[in-house]
Amino acid sequence: MTDSPPPQDRGSEAVLVVSRRTLRRTLTATVAIIVLAGVAIGAYEAGLSTRRSPAAANSSTTTLPTTTSSTALSSTTPPHSTTSRPTTTTRVPAITTTTTARPLPTVTLAADGGSEPTWTGIKPPMIGFSGDATDIVTGITWTLWGSDEAVGHGTWGYESCQPDCASGAVTKYVAVITLSDLFGGQFTSLAEQTEGPHGFEHSFALPAPANGSPWISLSGG
Repeated sequence: MTDSPPPQDRGSEAVLVVSRRTLRRTLTATVAIIVLAGVAIGAYEAGLSTRRSPAAANSSTTTLPTTTSSTALSSTTPPHSTTSRPTTTTRVPAITTTTTARPLPTVTLAADGGSEPTWTGIKPPMIGFSGDATDIVTGITWTLWGSDEAVGHGTWGYESCQPDCASGAVTKYVAVITLSDLFGGQFTSLAEQTEGPHGFEHSFALPAPANGSPWISLSGG
């Protein structure tokens, strides 16, 4: 004969069932709390990352202004200065050179046809080459009187001697006097060239002797 199971305590079973339910509810609540906590933490971290990302983006994309050092500017490009610098004028002392002018060359002619000592000078206004009026150059204008040559222009008179030389007509023509061959400060050659239908050329050695020709009239006649 089979023994029947001992009778169970109904109150104990009820308590056990209640305990199990309470435990399950506690576990479920705990898990829910843990899940909610995890979700909250995740949301919080997401919010932090969202707030941080613009700053990070800004920090990564922000271009800092270029700062130019005053030292670099001064070493590469000199600053433009509007200050006017005083003009410095250096005066060079004037050098005075004294040049001694060479005296003009002279010519020596007989004076008054040989009646006076010789005459020495420059630019004679007349020169006679004969004892009469047939070869006398007057009104000489010297266009050149240099260190090598002298040139003068005057007039000479041609006498026709018709009917005689004393009463014949006199025609004026141009005469050119040239002095050259400088020696010892004096011209040593004289050339006379007359123009007109009866023109001629003569040459004379200088200085002229006191009683010879060419000669000069000291009275200007």
